[in-house]
Amino acid sequence: MKKILYIHPSLVSGGAEKLRYMFLKLIDRNKYNIVLCCIEKKGKLGEELERLGYRVDCLNMSAKPYNLLTTIALFKYLKKNKFDIVQTSLFNANFHGRIAAILAGVPVVISEEHSEHYQYNSSKFIPYILADKILSFFTDKIICCSRNLKSSISSLEHIPEDKFKVIINAIDCAEFMPKGTRAGARKIMGLRESDIVIGNIAMLSKRKMQSVLIEAFAKISKNYNNAKLVFVGEEHPEVKKELVALADKSNILNKIVFMGRRDDIALLLGGMDLFVLSSLHEGIPLVFLEAMFVGVPVISTDVGGVSEVIKDNINGILLPVGSVDKMFTAINNLIGDPLKMHSLSQKGKETVLKYHTAQRYVNEMCSLYSSQ
Repeated sequence: MKKILYIHPSLVSGGAEKLRYMFLKLIDRNKYNIVLCCIEKKGKLGEELERLGYRVDCLNMSAKPYNLLTTIALFKYLKKNKFDIVQTSLFNANFHGRIAAILAGVPVVISEEHSEHYQYNSSKFIPYILADKILSFFTDKIICCSRNLKSSISSLEHIPEDKFKVIINAIDCAEFMPKGTRAGARKIMGLRESDIVIGNIAMLSKRKMQSVLIEAFAKISKNYNNAKLVFVGEEHPEVKKELVALADKSNILNKIVFMGRRDDIALLLGGMDLFVLSSLHEGIPLVFLEAMFVGVPVISTDVGGVSEVIKDNINGILLPVGSVDKMFTAINNLIGDPLKMHSLSQKGKETVLKYHTAQRYVNEMCSLYSSQ
């Protein structure tokens, strides 16, 4: 039985963390002895994994790359607890975890990449790129959530493509079966059955570019007085302040609902008519897979691995980054075409069921372990 350690900065409710939880919930535990280690804090998902019976250790240290004490602590942890495979996720854990695993003589070292590398486009990130490249020589496999991300990292850091393994993101469809009624979801959001509800589920941040969506929605609200815009996700105070000011300037603040971070995403999606993602950077975001499975038509910027899931005008709509006019046109046209909305929602759900199920993800990950 292979003993595997997963290292995360923390196990909060982000995409990489949700994938880990999904995988560990469904994996055959008779095949692997699994332990998790969080550098900073366990987080909610860490606590849930403990309730599932997994051992989750926490160093309670800073995950910042310059904190060499973290690397030393991980090295000591790995020397004390022998593992056959160490798998790290996200840059800070990839940095500390791989150095510690290499020094501790762990037989197999695997790292995971999601969408972080799209941000490494300025000179201040040169040390990150160099560190990642050097560590890649001692890494057995680098898992990427999309083919686009694999190509991007390979090109940026001059890493041979055979070093990578693409395992496309997936969702546990059972978690997104109907959790309530459309009317119930709208009641939670403070909206009416007659409203046209446009949703955005993402952290309020610069890279998610919700300001573009607000500007497009300002135009939509002139055509559809009953249109409402709902933001769900963790809120950075400064970003929210800017978005509120932008909405207030356009006199649409009363048509926008900020719900903050929520755990009832499946229920809330059931109350939305459209899902719009306006991001500057993405890997393959789990949330639009969730929206597609629930049957909500998806409009997204064509970034990262998004086009590996969405085929424009077939199972969703793709847009260039930052175009308010094109986002307005896409939303406006779709609201006015119920047959198109129905077709996109049907094709979207079919796409998830065919290519993005949890069992497919589990099978591919376990196949990777078997090959090591």
